[in-house]
Amino acid sequence: MKISTKTKFILDKKLTKPLLDWIMNEDNRNKYITDEPEHDGYVVALDYLHIPQEELIKANFPYSELMSIGEIIRDKFELPEDTEIEPNYGYLTAYSEKGHSVHSHRDANFNVEGPDESLNEDLPDDYLGDVIHTRFNVLISKPIKGGNPVIIDTEYDVLENEVWGILAGIHHHHSTKVTMDKPRILLSFGYFIDKNFAINRGWYEE
Repeated sequence: MKISTKTKFILDKKLTKPLLDWIMNEDNRNKYITDEPEHDGYVVALDYLHIPQEELIKANFPYSELMSIGEIIRDKFELPEDTEIEPNYGYLTAYSEKGHSVHSHRDANFNVEGPDESLNEDLPDDYLGDVIHTRFNVLISKPIKGGNPVIIDTEYDVLENEVWGILAGIHHHHSTKVTMDKPRILLSFGYFIDKNFAINRGWYEE
């Protein structure tokens, strides 16, 4: 499948509902989803979900469904078996409410803030080597108004449970402001895609 912001690739709610239910539980959010990204409004996040954590296992986090979604995305976009989950955020979730928007940014194409600080690299923000930080995102709860991705100044009206892809290390991206009460719940699956693979698939031109 071609990487695109309107893929019409909709995940089955049987897979996403256990994650939605777990994240919508306020006790779970207050205890485990505590990172505060530097974006506008109320937003909390939890990174490195591809690495099982004992406390989340004990809290019945639906790892099986999360990893199944990751595999479905890899298969749908025909990613090579050896494609690396990127180390800065990996698989993550973010929960946000009315007033939130993601500020315009690009993500690093190298290891800059992974959990193992000994592997972090000191490179320019716009560094591009052999891999491209690529993310596949899905809103398992889409706000009634707002929360859409904006990539290179173009807003895309994605559907709830529709997967969209972005060369996050290449293209500036942000989101529109959430303006009503239904929360925005994002699942995001990050990979370091081989640059030559992206070129051959028509995803990227040098």
